[in-house]
Amino acid sequence: MKIKSVSIKEEFFLNEFAGEFWIFSKNDYNNGSVSGLTALNGAFIYLWGQLEKGLTVDELIQALADKKNMDLDDAEADVHEFLARLINGNIVEVVTINKKPEKRMRLKGLSGLHTVSGSKTNHKINGK
Repeated sequence: MKIKSVSIKEEFFLNEFAGEFWIFSKNDYNNGSVSGLTALNGAFIYLWGQLEKGLTVDELIQALADKKNMDLDDAEADVHEFLARLINGNIVEVVTINKKPEKRMRLKGLSGLHTVSGSKTNHKINGK
């Protein structure tokens, strides 16, 4: 699944409590943090702020890499962990990109099955 965009649901907000930052729900009458989520670290607090600004997933990765002076692979892993926690906590709305399924067909004049996706065709000629 490729995520196109993520937005924080209106009922959730980030707040400091006892020296740590937690995600709270406006609908929680007990004033407790969201169940199952631990206090957020500095990178997650930064990402929350960027998500509030409406950044895309790719923009979140680049912003974190720039802010923390990280390589893109490490930033991507941190962003994915952050988003997974928000998705599992049902804190965000997620829009995904539906990829077209690949079609496998026999192409005239070529042996074997060939994968066709979009306008590209990947094929093996004579088993190579």
